[in-house]
Amino acid sequence: MGTTPLQSPKDRWARLGSALYSAYCASCHGESGDGQGIAQLDRPARSFKDGGFSFGNTIPALKRTIAVGIAGSPMPGFGATLNDDQLNALATHVRALGPE
Repeated sequence: MGTTPLQSPKDRWARLGSALYSAYCASCHGESGDGQGIAQLDRPARSFKDGGFSFGNTIPALKRTIAVGIAGSPMPGFGATLNDDQLNALATHVRALGPE
């Protein structure tokens, strides 16, 4: 019987962000963040790979956008669905999809 090495907190955080992204974002923004999701939208979803986030690419800015959404766009808010840790993990994952 083998043992599984313990995951570091950073690894758990990254896995949480990735799982949340797959569950809530990938259908519109694509699995890789390229904006090529399977959802039919009235306009293309943002490509995170291109950068140029509407309200900034800092973790607080991304967290706020994820929580409240973008008015007048198909981007919903997830603040009532995700807790603070989940929003932070997801914002960290989204930021990592973009350019430095």
